[in-house]
Amino acid sequence: MEKEGEIMLSIKCKDVGMKCDFEVEARTDNELVNKFQEHISKVHNVKTITPDMFTKIRKAIKK
Repeated sequence: MEKEGEIMLSIKCKDVGMKCDFEVEARTDNELVNKFQEHISKVHNVKTITPDMFTKIRKAIKK
């Protein structure tokens, strides 16, 4: 549950070039990346995140 004044981080598949409306939010970078990685693994069959993709994900995180 989000606390008042707490900053939530978010990312969308579109932010990293995928044609998908999925968006995820989390409190920490690590939690967000883990949730996003789970989605792209299951839905987009991306089993391994390359260093380039990891950089794109990190740059696409919004506060």
